[in-house]
Amino acid sequence: MPPPRWIFGLLPGLARLADLLTHDFCPGANRWVYWLKHPSVPLFLGLVMSLATAIYLTATAWILVCGLTLVLLLGGLWPWLSLRGLRARLDFQQHRATEGEPTPVVLEIVNRCPWPVWGLSLREGFRRWPGVEPAWALARVGGWCTNRFELDFVPDSRGEFPCAPARLTTSFPFGLWSASVAVTVHHPLLVWPRINPLASIPDAPDLREWSERLAPRRTGDQGDLTGTRLFRPGDSLRRVHWMQTARQGRLITAERQAAAQASVTIELQLDPHLHSPPGPNGTLEWTIRAAASLGSALHAQHAAVDLWVAGETIPILAEGNSRQRWLDRLARLPLTGLARPSQPSTAARSRGFRIICTTPRGWSAMRGEGQHSGWFVICQPADAAAATSPTKSAGVAVWLNLPAAAGPEEPLPDLVDDQHTLRKTRQQWDALELSFRQQWEQSCHGLAVSR
Repeated sequence: MPPPRWIFGLLPGLARLADLLTHDFCPGANRWVYWLKHPSVPLFLGLVMSLATAIYLTATAWILVCGLTLVLLLGGLWPWLSLRGLRARLDFQQHRATEGEPTPVVLEIVNRCPWPVWGLSLREGFRRWPGVEPAWALARVGGWCTNRFELDFVPDSRGEFPCAPARLTTSFPFGLWSASVAVTVHHPLLVWPRINPLASIPDAPDLREWSERLAPRRTGDQGDLTGTRLFRPGDSLRRVHWMQTARQGRLITAERQAAAQASVTIELQLDPHLHSPPGPNGTLEWTIRAAASLGSALHAQHAAVDLWVAGETIPILAEGNSRQRWLDRLARLPLTGLARPSQPSTAARSRGFRIICTTPRGWSAMRGEGQHSGWFVICQPADAAAATSPTKSAGVAVWLNLPAAAGPEEPLPDLVDDQHTLRKTRQQWDALELSFRQQWEQSCHGLAVSR
């Protein structure tokens, strides 16, 4: 039987009543009254009232006094007492990881007391941005035993983890007070920036020639056949295409690829004045992710790459642990950025052409100084005035429009509890990476290289 129609007329009024009852009329006074939300406050007030009732009215209230006293004592002392015999150690199963990818973690807990411990959680130090800490909940740790737990940790940012001392916490049985014990971490985890896989690289000439690398858009004497043309005086007879010569009745020369190695300098502009406030979706983090993606793609295709960061030049070579070295340097960059050196450096012009990873402010400043050489990879914050990217003739290879909520209070992609927010954030990241790949591919095939 459907409900009567007059009930539906009451719903707007009930909604307004609920808003009125839950509205915060004095937000400035919250810091003075928030302590009233602690669960021990109503219990303590009930204890005072029951004690007054037992003294002045009836002795039966002493039962309530004893019960509330027992609850307060047990809720305050048991969490501290249960952790006295606990020793915890956390080991990352690998020394390096990538931002946003799960990393195996082993937590070993030794309980030297005969009583078990319930309601343990591991938190603090596993999230760099402000917000709710990820917690691994452990239902029970037995007495006089050693327990080993295998967990998955998804880092929310680059850098070293744990970023603060890790602690095991419990508030069992009533959640009135919490007690914690330190967790030993012998080998911290270094998290690299998120890397977007790229396929193409620009045809950037170098002063030297390399037989291992062939330029797809420059003609030479090696590699695959790229086309034919009429014979010119001075051409070698080895390059004559005899089949086409017989067909055309005149000498035809075959053109092949030239042996060359792409030579690139990736320059990062990390001045805090050029970037939006720090956050997982801020322009500084996406600038570093773009540089890491470009460096990885160029390094994988045997390009000669230099990384230029705040006056420091880091060569990215094929031998040794060079990839680990420059990614470690990017991972350890401050979250607030690095100021530009007072002395202008010419290191960024030392090899090949430049790829400058910056923001619209940095791009405008360089244009004002007359520096137009190279390609620009620009990360624009969501609240920027300009919403459209410039034309490719301005030397911009990639223009990323970052999504809204680019501040430090936004939810993170792999640590939020709301599945809808999790799905939405991942879709935003995937869309940004797809846009990056598409614009980069178009630039590598259609944008001229400027030295």
